[in-house]
Amino acid sequence: MATTNHSFPVCLFRTDTFLTVLASFAEDREFRLLATIPAAVLSPLIVCSNGLVLVSIVRATLPIKTSTISLICCLLCSDCLVGMVFLPLYATWTMKDHALRSCAITGSLLFVGWFITTISFLTIIAVSCDRYIALFHSFNYKSIVTSTRTKKLIFAICLFSAVQSSMSLHHYLALAQYVLLGCLLVFGLFVLVFAYTRIFKLVRHHHRQINSHQVVQNDRTRQTKLAITMSYVIGVTLLCYMPFGIALAVLLVQGKFSNTSFKFFHISELFFCISSLCNPVIYCIRNLEIRTAVVVLIRDMNLFDDTKQNDHHKPTSPATITLKKDPTPAQSAVMVEIS
Repeated sequence: MATTNHSFPVCLFRTDTFLTVLASFAEDREFRLLATIPAAVLSPLIVCSNGLVLVSIVRATLPIKTSTISLICCLLCSDCLVGMVFLPLYATWTMKDHALRSCAITGSLLFVGWFITTISFLTIIAVSCDRYIALFHSFNYKSIVTSTRTKKLIFAICLFSAVQSSMSLHHYLALAQYVLLGCLLVFGLFVLVFAYTRIFKLVRHHHRQINSHQVVQNDRTRQTKLAITMSYVIGVTLLCYMPFGIALAVLLVQGKFSNTSFKFFHISELFFCISSLCNPVIYCIRNLEIRTAVVVLIRDMNLFDDTKQNDHHKPTSPATITLKKDPTPAQSAVMVEIS
């Protein structure tokens, strides 16, 4: 494999200009350390928070449409990948010289970053369409949005994201990838604005009539609340992705990275990771069913730990738990006799 005078191996996704910028980046140890610390802190927090909500949803029976749950779980899985895969790669590539020079690690970071970003954005669009259909076509919702169609949609999202992300591994496909992403961004924003403009109009109308239609509107109320919850998720996600979008726009205008624009681009990747930490918090704050499921899971985990720690002191049976609360003299005698 050929090398440059900066001792960086030449890869399919590295142009000569980028190698020059990368050499300058490698010499800035202070910036690399400052970029690594937030990644190391965010990674376990994102994995734990999203994993907790994901397991809680899977093990609980929630009164939410199956398709909506599937899409939310898809979003949670992509957020988990941010903490489990992307941020460790990001921190390793940023801090370790051998990783910075490695074509394999650099390529993996590029692929995973674009893959997760595309899945998250497309899933958000799908959730918006799901909420729109649930509110405006509620009678036909079950026939339009089926479990099979939702699974096929999730598979298509993952497949498209993988194909699009693989384009980042070949620098001669970079222009085609950016054009594709630009079209996707414009289309996605149009869908989001259209769907949630109508949803918020419906929410205002719903609030005015909810008192006189309380019995009839129970299911509609739940669907409306979930739509508002997802609007918070979408808003936070778009806000966190904004620095990354600005950095990408600067790259498209300049046509290549400069030392400053590359550092801004690199830091902006941390901002979209913050949305992966905010999303599970929003689910728990805004949705009672999900919050209850998370509380039950945490409580069960604590009970399991307590039982495990005290296994050698007392038998784990319902009778023992009952006796432990308020034993009568006769029960105390039995407990002494057992011990």
